[in-house]
Amino acid sequence: MAVSSRPITSIVLLTLFGGLGALIMVLRLFLRKYRRQRFEAGDYCTFFCLVTLLSCVGLLTAVSSITLGRDAVLEAQHLTDELFNDQLLKNKMLVAHQAIFRAYLWGQKAIVLLFISRVLQGLPWPFIFVRISWAILILSFGAVELEMFMVCEYRKKKPCLDRVQQLVTYILLNGLTDLMLIALPLPWLVRVKRPWYRRIQLIALFSVGFLCIIATILRAPIHGDTQDLVGQGYWTAVEFLSSAIVANFPTLYSLRRARKDETPVYPESPYPMRAGGSKSRSATSIELQEALDMDRVNSNARSANITSQASIEPLFLSDPERDSTRAEGVRSRV
Repeated sequence: MAVSSRPITSIVLLTLFGGLGALIMVLRLFLRKYRRQRFEAGDYCTFFCLVTLLSCVGLLTAVSSITLGRDAVLEAQHLTDELFNDQLLKNKMLVAHQAIFRAYLWGQKAIVLLFISRVLQGLPWPFIFVRISWAILILSFGAVELEMFMVCEYRKKKPCLDRVQQLVTYILLNGLTDLMLIALPLPWLVRVKRPWYRRIQLIALFSVGFLCIIATILRAPIHGDTQDLVGQGYWTAVEFLSSAIVANFPTLYSLRRARKDETPVYPESPYPMRAGGSKSRSATSIELQEALDMDRVNSNARSANITSQASIEPLFLSDPERDSTRAEGVRSRV
């Protein structure tokens, strides 16, 4: 089938799935603002992913429009200067799309890793593995971008699809990093001292990442079809949406309810002020340290006993449970 036979469907899917992905990210940012919570690093990464998503949709829509306005048979027989220039322009946009699309995917992975590091903060062993995961994520992003610029040549008719074997690097690293992000929190989610139904909920929440792995596996055979740019567009649209769901669903789940206003339970200004006049630690960090009580537990106990108090994320504690935990922490100080 000719390349230009299905561009209308590709435009519709890109607009629909890209719009849904953008809506999910906008909803996350809106809820963060609506709940009057301070923006975090993951929210700024979400804004970056939103910009890259809109850029990718715009570039692919422009490419599909150029393809739609051509007669493939006429182009094959009469490659005029105008058609040649259009082809070069389309190829440049395709190469730019590949670079931006990979930045979008790895940006969403960074959002997931930021969320995991926040959930598991305060525990020593997860901290080590989170650092290792950051190194793997950064190196893999550099590898896929470098591989893309080595493979894609905009002067060729099919700029990024001629060297199919080298694209295995992208497919492999994409799937392995998704699997890494799924497996990273699971050992501690299984060991957390919560009812089993609650643990299953948390594991299911973090296992949403299998959507991206499935999309990557299903898309892999299409890389072998150098004539199916529109087919690539179909799966690009699917990855737009699946990546947005995977990266933002845990945060949306935690933002589904407003946190209760916390009444001050500590003496006023119990800690010294910094030189600049700001408090040395926030109430949140104080509460976290009290819940963990890391200073009073030896290293062996820290590595063996994992409790739900390891995180202040509402994923782990409902409002009554958080209130009870805070009350116990206050009583232990008295």
